Amino acid sequence: MSRRRRASGASRATEFGPSRSGVAAIGWRGTALLAAAVAPLYGAHLLFGANQPMAAQALTALCGAILLVGLAVPRLRRALPQIKGLWWIAGLFALTLSIAIVSLGAGPPGAAHPIWAWADLPPTITVNRSATLLAISQLLGLAALFVFGALIAGQRIWGVRLATVFLAGGAIWAGIAILVFLSGAQIGVSGRLAGGFLSANSAATMLGVLVVMATGWLFKALRESAEIGGPDRWSRLALAVAPLMLLVFALILTGSRMGSLATLAGVLTLVVWQAFAEPTRSWRTLGVAAAICLMAAVAVGQGNDLVLRRVAALDQDVEVRSVIFAVHWRAFIDAPVWGSGLGSFTDVNVYLTSAETYGPLWSIRATHNVYLQWLQEAGLLGSLPMFALIGGVIAAAALRARTLARGGWALRAMIAANVVILVHGLTDYALQVPSISAAWALLLGAQFGFAQIRGRG
Repeated sequence: MSRRRRASGASRATEFGPSRSGVAAIGWRGTALLAAAVAPLYGAHLLFGANQPMAAQALTALCGAILLVGLAVPRLRRALPQIKGLWWIAGLFALTLSIAIVSLGAGPPGAAHPIWAWADLPPTITVNRSATLLAISQLLGLAALFVFGALIAGQRIWGVRLATVFLAGGAIWAGIAILVFLSGAQIGVSGRLAGGFLSANSAATMLGVLVVMATGWLFKALRESAEIGGPDRWSRLALAVAPLMLLVFALILTGSRMGSLATLAGVLTLVVWQAFAEPTRSWRTLGVAAAICLMAAVAVGQGNDLVLRRVAALDQDVEVRSVIFAVHWRAFIDAPVWGSGLGSFTDVNVYLTSAETYGPLWSIRATHNVYLQWLQEAGLLGSLPMFALIGGVIAAAALRARTLARGGWALRAMIAANVVILVHGLTDYALQVPSISAAWALLLGAQFGFAQIRGRG
């Protein structure tokens, strides 16, 4: 009886946490917890990215619920005080949040937006109080997912499993998106795969992130299968190649020019990093990179000239974006310190629309440049802390990745995936889509959690 109880107790002790037995020590309940956290994000992708106010609020509440469920797990709850660098993350986030809260009032002299004087109403810094309150709420939801990701990845085995579950969920989402697109049942966007979003370019950002992570998974499979011979090795490699091919195919169907270039930048970042991290296998790394490029070329060449046709229309799109950037850069220059308030883009866009700019501006809901939009809405006071927060998280993760012996593929893949988001953010607005920003918050939190692992992990 005593032996049976000890065995049962040991099983329960490892059900929600790692042990020396390896990844399997997480157990099916731990994997289910991670899947339950990831699945709603992909579900929100398919529901227009939760891009409407009520849907965005529901997703925000769900983010908070995910963190509460994670904290209900004793092992994860006890790990919270062990996240050593969380204080400076919290400080920068609190600073950004404080500026947003201050913008709900009149602020110091001269800070209020002039539109209130024109309308003869009580002045505030923000142009739209309701939109700013909604944006503040969404930031809190993103913070909850960030902390959840940090708690998970603070234990290496959990972090690796989170990356695996995230990639598996992405492959399922991409498969559904392809079926919906090819069946003609896609809503809102015609001619290009949108993955449930209101823009095919948003889908390209998310697919690019997943392509980079799938490339990391393939590197892992190559390393682990080197010691396996015969059919077992090829079956393992096939399981790694299949999702990568699916994701590349879906990315091509989006027809996103900058999305494809940003993905290429992310893959090349990972390839170069992998070659230096494992110099004895550099030739395999280069072979994988060549295979990915070949798959993309074949997908484009087999009668799918969508990307090529969109490249031909590049000049027109550059002209449109130039007008958008010029108008909203002027909006930033008009209020460089405090901005016009988080979530105020639509109001400012209408306010600045003229007869000359009506064509490019009348239908847009974002600046098509995430950096410019943050500067316009949050000003320097709100934007710089957020930029520093994100840059600090990525830098800390990159420094840790140099010494992480086990699970390094997952951390390197997530860091390289940031390149897709940061590069594509120069010309598009994927991070303004609630479900995409939530997915990135989870990945950033996981990267930060990996950075807290001591020793060689």
